[in-house]
This record gives sequence, C-alpha cells and structure tokens, in this order.
Amino acid sequence: MLHDHPPGRGRAAEATEHLAGRIDQTSGYLRESDVRTLRADVRQYIRKHPMQVIAAGVISGLFFSRILSH
Repeated sequence: MLHDHPPGRGRAAEATEHLAGRIDQTSGYLRESDVRTLRADVRQYIRKHPMQVIAAGVISGLFFSRILSH
C-alpha cells in the first residue's frame, strides 16, 4: 500500500487536517504582518509567479461576471 491510514482515518481526514493547518498558518501571518510587509510579499509573489496571477485574475473575472450576470 502507498499509505497506511490509522483505523477510521482516511485521505479526507488528512486533507482536512492539512487544510486547517494551512489556514491557521495564514491567519497567524496576517495577524502578525503589517501592510508594508503584506504588500512586499504580494509583489514578490507576482514577480515569481506572473502566469498563475494572470490565470487567477482571468478565472476570478469569469466567475464574478457569471455571478453578476444572473
């Protein structure tokens, strides 16, 4: 087997725990960072990953236009 899961725990439980941990990390980062740090980090991310940012913008635009058109 690729992964042995404890009884009663499956991939969904592990994914949920992982997601909860990431949300906790993100909330701590947002609580402890000031606006300048957040802005610098966002700019750095955009410079490193421009295509992902463009794709996220296009997908968000399509999603919101779909919601607002109905």
